[in-house]
Amino acid sequence: MTYRTLDPPSLDQIGAHQKQQALAVGPYRGLEREQRKLELCKFWIVPLGAQCILTFDIGMHTSGWWKNPDYEAAWHLSLSFFDPETGERTPHNHEIAARIVRGVYQATKNLVWTEGPYSEEGRESATWHYRVFVDLATKLPILPRGEVYSRELTEAGWKSFSEVQEAKGSLA
Repeated sequence: MTYRTLDPPSLDQIGAHQKQQALAVGPYRGLEREQRKLELCKFWIVPLGAQCILTFDIGMHTSGWWKNPDYEAAWHLSLSFFDPETGERTPHNHEIAARIVRGVYQATKNLVWTEGPYSEEGRESATWHYRVFVDLATKLPILPRGEVYSRELTEAGWKSFSEVQEAKGSLA
């Protein structure tokens, strides 16, 4: 979806619409075969020069990505920026990002967990990530207990992704 004007719709309206879109597309688990879901959850806010992806992510703990089970599910907003006239990538604009984050997350903006670019592609596009974690059963926002990599709340026998791959002989 491409938003070429902001009035209407407002950033609040855009956020609400994109959340509905993400729910209609279904949960994103970070699997290679789910790339089409990312495309369906992508949107552009042209007046702000923002490219966004809003997904409902699940499986971040059960997949072995994060140790703390409170980080299993989240609304995940990825933001990068471009020049609206040329289409060229621009550095991350934290001021505009804050406006978009407020519009998408509204009353739960105080629960947003922010993470800078991690992957090579993310660094090249200066993509930042804004997540609000939720209880998977209720889909209600939560403030996770503890840190993402803490094993304090991790169930006995849980293995990280790399430990599972090592056991399978995939990392040899």
